[in-house]
Amino acid sequence: MESLKKLKFNYFEKYLRNILLKSTSYNDTKNEDFYHGLVLGMMFYLDNHYYVKSNEESGLGRYDLMIEPKKIRIIGDLY
Repeated sequence: MESLKKLKFNYFEKYLRNILLKSTSYNDTKNEDFYHGLVLGMMFYLDNHYYVKSNEESGLGRYDLMIEPKKIRIIGDLY
């Protein structure tokens, strides 16, 4: 999870792939809710630096996940 905090996405991707391949089955992952919950839980690791929001309305639709920086100089994102 330190790679996520340090924005080293290549390392985080390998870590996440390893978790999914070693500990889940088809029955765990057959719908999107599983992935949403997993990623949402991981994002709360960043809650010292970001506000983490899920499934809120924004603009003309709704985003799955938003991380909003608590300090202006940090980058935020929508998923």
